[in-house]
Amino acid sequence: MYFDILPDIKSFIKKISGEIEIKSSIKKYVCVFIFLLVLQGRKWTYSQIGLGVLKHRRHKSNVCRFFRSSALDTMSILRVSQDMLLSEADMDVSEKKGVRIWVLDIDSTYRSSQSRRGENLIIRHKKGKKKKKKRGRQNRKRMKRSVHIWVKGLLITDRGGRIPLASKPYYTKEYCKKKHLKFRTQPEIAGNMIREARVPDDVVVVVIGDSFFEGSPVHKAIAERGFYWILPSDENRNLSRVKNSDGKTPKKVVTFGKELQDSAFEIVTFGENYEPFKEYSRSPYKRRRKQKRTYYVCKRKLSVSKLGEVYIVFSKKVKLDKETGETTYTFKTLMTNLSWLTAKEIVALYELRWEIELFFKELKSCLGWDEYRFQKFSNAEHFTNLILITFIFLELFRLKKLKQSKGKELQTIKDARTPKLIELIKKETIKSEFNFIKKRLNSKHGRKTLDRLLNEALST
Repeated sequence: MYFDILPDIKSFIKKISGEIEIKSSIKKYVCVFIFLLVLQGRKWTYSQIGLGVLKHRRHKSNVCRFFRSSALDTMSILRVSQDMLLSEADMDVSEKKGVRIWVLDIDSTYRSSQSRRGENLIIRHKKGKKKKKKRGRQNRKRMKRSVHIWVKGLLITDRGGRIPLASKPYYTKEYCKKKHLKFRTQPEIAGNMIREARVPDDVVVVVIGDSFFEGSPVHKAIAERGFYWILPSDENRNLSRVKNSDGKTPKKVVTFGKELQDSAFEIVTFGENYEPFKEYSRSPYKRRRKQKRTYYVCKRKLSVSKLGEVYIVFSKKVKLDKETGETTYTFKTLMTNLSWLTAKEIVALYELRWEIELFFKELKSCLGWDEYRFQKFSNAEHFTNLILITFIFLELFRLKKLKQSKGKELQTIKDARTPKLIELIKKETIKSEFNFIKKRLNSKHGRKTLDRLLNEALST
């Protein structure tokens, strides 16, 4: 339990309420929710939210009504907070010379549970090999799990800033019929997300993702926005002017790359003296230097079916087995319309795709995004938006600390990800709690208020 909400969170919500109209009761709940999500993370319940802040105590039934309230518009709050973070991240552009590249990382993730009572659930079997029968035990059936699918986007700036886009849920066909919604596939949802992305006019945006999103809905959206892209080639993607040995069937892009001679590839090593785009990643540079990665890369301009002339980077990553000492290769085919970047720069830029996986991990492990238990899917959408608003608050808190820090502390804040930012918030909360007590002890009315709050805390 805490006496009051952190002043930084109050000022954050106050700025948002200056842009859009928010009821005072909704403002209090959003403040409490962000405050407790940061401090308690995965371990939260309706009762903990209602009783977590002594100055704003509510019954758990009121917290349930908060999610069902028609006045709750988390999407509008999220959009305003995104604009706030975008304006802060784009300030002081005079220091940056040349072309400014921002990366838009698109991917989907699952939120799984064993419950089947909620809306918009997809039932899927748990992957893995069947276990052998053991003596004295019955062979259990393979467990089925229910999942919600979310398409998410993360905008990575050239200074290491991270701006989350509004999450788009995948609606099943049954849920669309029930709610009278238009059914869209995941690539179509990703295409709409790219169309709605807000970016500065003077920034070059590069969209990256995995091969699942390498399709016409995503390519159309990228073309409409005038963005650049780096996407792995689908295994069935064909070249339009190159045929197989039979002279009839078109050759696949992956097959063409695997048939190239070793002399066509150049060796590129990241992590020693060469680390491009290191400003985009938050991990400390010393740690990245130890992670040596070796690639064999080759860039070609080829005509691909349904895409026309594109640049293709064939890359082979070297993997060394420490036990046997054998060297193996993993083959990757990257397609792009970036003509002015070299093959090694394209591979280095595509390595940033892993940032969205870390983003998912932080949302689930640090902020408890995968812990929601709602039967109505609309409540899950509100909860997801509140999680992203909390993430944006942490990013704004980091930018504020950057302006106040110097020396070694400045580098620590630059590299800080969500766990470190939460640690800093907890330190600020301890100071705020002591200031709250100190201020109340200075007056007779304040001592009565403090005594009342402490008695309420002891009675629960």
